[in-house]
Amino acid sequence: MTETGSLNLTSTPIVVPLDLPSAVSDNISYANANAITILESGTYRVDITMSGRSLNTTTITLVLAINNVPQGNTIQSLEFSTFELNTFVFSNFLSLTSGDQLSLLISSEPDTLFSTPQLGQTGGLVVQRVN
Repeated sequence: MTETGSLNLTSTPIVVPLDLPSAVSDNISYANANAITILESGTYRVDITMSGRSLNTTTITLVLAINNVPQGNTIQSLEFSTFELNTFVFSNFLSLTSGDQLSLLISSEPDTLFSTPQLGQTGGLVVQRVN
């Protein structure tokens, strides 16, 4: 989870800070900054959420990365109008291997300042082993 604040976005993806680890963490580790590490191979449900506003009209893309490689099957792009609050919400079931590191990458075209709500959780990467 994250309480990001704001991020300067360009067409080059940057890692979303994951600075609020869950109190309940089976089969995963938060040892690596801004990533979740899988401890046991299996099938996992991955849920991704993030809310925010853009300083200008733009397209913002949020994507799951596994070992720093963006995953084409777990991606969402949204059109943002100036100062309009939008929320990314998407999920997928993925076969993951012990040692895989999951992170979120975000980018924008054209460049923008992405601001998250000031209070509470503004984004989440939830990983749950299902098999």
